[in-house]
Amino acid sequence: MKQPWISSALLLPVLACAAPASTGSSLDGATAAPGEGSGEGSGGEGSSAGADDSTSGVGGDSGLDPTATRRVPAEWEPQAALWMQWPGEWERHFEETFVEVIAIARQHQPVHLVAANGSMRDRATNMLADAGVSSDGITWHIIPTDNAWMRDNGPRYVMVDDQMVVQDWGFDGWGGNFGADIPYEDDNRVPPVIADYLGLPVETVDMVHERGDLEFNGLDTVMVNWSVVTDRNPDLSEAQATAIFESAFGVSSVIYLEGFHPEDGTTGHVDGLARFISEDEVVVGQISNPDFDPVFADLFENVAGQIAAQRPDLTIIRMPFPADTDYMNWLVGNGYVISGAFGNAQADAAAQAQLQQWFPERTIYMVDVRDLWVDGGGIHCVTNDQPL
Repeated sequence: MKQPWISSALLLPVLACAAPASTGSSLDGATAAPGEGSGEGSGGEGSSAGADDSTSGVGGDSGLDPTATRRVPAEWEPQAALWMQWPGEWERHFEETFVEVIAIARQHQPVHLVAANGSMRDRATNMLADAGVSSDGITWHIIPTDNAWMRDNGPRYVMVDDQMVVQDWGFDGWGGNFGADIPYEDDNRVPPVIADYLGLPVETVDMVHERGDLEFNGLDTVMVNWSVVTDRNPDLSEAQATAIFESAFGVSSVIYLEGFHPEDGTTGHVDGLARFISEDEVVVGQISNPDFDPVFADLFENVAGQIAAQRPDLTIIRMPFPADTDYMNWLVGNGYVISGAFGNAQADAAAQAQLQQWFPERTIYMVDVRDLWVDGGGIHCVTNDQPL
């Protein structure tokens, strides 16, 4: 479903992990239909909705052990699996892109696919089979969902001492910026269901925030966009937000970007703006034809300046690309990277070569992302990596 905030004159790059559209799934409860809880494929039994083994209130009266060591693994570290939520009725133009991503990812690591109901799962398995994608390494889960943008509503994984923990942050459908009628309640219930399937404890964080606006260096730093934070949590001060990020993730440095393209309904997810490629190197986009979209070009320049001002010790690397693309939204997995392609042979090849330089031990795949991008997202936005 094309969103009204996307320009009809061009495929405007929106710096986001989301552009929601209802799947038509039930909002009345989070229980799978009878007989729909079993796995499909080689991964054994899949999950059905329903889990409640949580610690609540990180950042407030959390009850968490303040002496515990916390760390969020960087995306380039070993992963246990990749998770995706299959597109629903209003997002069927995403399906071919999903098939391509799944076909690549399952060659490198286990893939867990979430379907809102059995008929959606059956449609997806038929599409994968028709495309010659083996079911080996794929596990299906029937969990009610609203949209396909699992980066945002799915789990955050944090190592707490020697235990992997799932964090459940609030999800409110991107602050209602895509319309008050966009459902999100089922999406908001997903993290504890996955944690239950994985046998991991849950921490509930008393703050609304999407994972697409979290970028970690795997050591001590997280980057977020303050424009996202304050849009979802208008009564939260920067000091309060910083305390929550530090206590939840164990970081000592929170880099706040600020700003977004006025046609971006997510108000500027960081994974379309700036990405870590090592503990001390961060890539920031750069528009190669700034006259085409001066606002977009200025946004990247401002972001680079904000990072430099807050963390002069970091090396900032620029990634140039035309204004009708955005190659920042790549996904890193075990032995591979998937980047969006935009049908511009020269720009696509340049992005692939640049990513190969940054990730020399990984295979770089380019997948046409225009069907996602017209709704404001990319490969990173529809995937959710589970660290090992």
